[in-house]
Amino acid sequence: MEKELNVIKFAMSMELEGESFYSNYSKSVKNPGAKDLFEQLTKMEEAHYKYLKAQYDNLSNGKQVDKPVSDFESPELFNKRMEQQGTASSSFETSTSDITLLRMAYLIENDFMDFYKKAAENVDDAGVKNLFLSLAEWEKGHREALEKQYKEIFESNWYNMGFYPF
Repeated sequence: MEKELNVIKFAMSMELEGESFYSNYSKSVKNPGAKDLFEQLTKMEEAHYKYLKAQYDNLSNGKQVDKPVSDFESPELFNKRMEQQGTASSSFETSTSDITLLRMAYLIENDFMDFYKKAAENVDDAGVKNLFLSLAEWEKGHREALEKQYKEIFESNWYNMGFYPF
């Protein structure tokens, strides 16, 4: 069980780093949709950390992990809400930094997703394996929302410059 505990401990630190990233950069992004997305992801990463901490404590005390719940807001609901908000890009100058931050966030979520998938392949406990597979799905939902936001802002910049690639 030591291997599982070490992986969960590392995952907890990853979630704290994600929370810190989103919290810090939610103050910098200009695009209202990106700002809201970062604020929501801050809350979700914090909830992931708390959930992982509870599972770490369970395993440390000889208990089983709790059955994973759906993400603290399911990927479907999360993505649907982000779609409804849209992205109001004000100008090329104000959104180029947003594009960079969204790309970085996308890569972070992609790395988290890959980590959880690989972790699931390398643990013996079925409950922990299921936990990691659920977390991989949650991070996939985050990644997809970020990718959509990234593409919308990127394409909006093309139109603002009078560039139509298709």
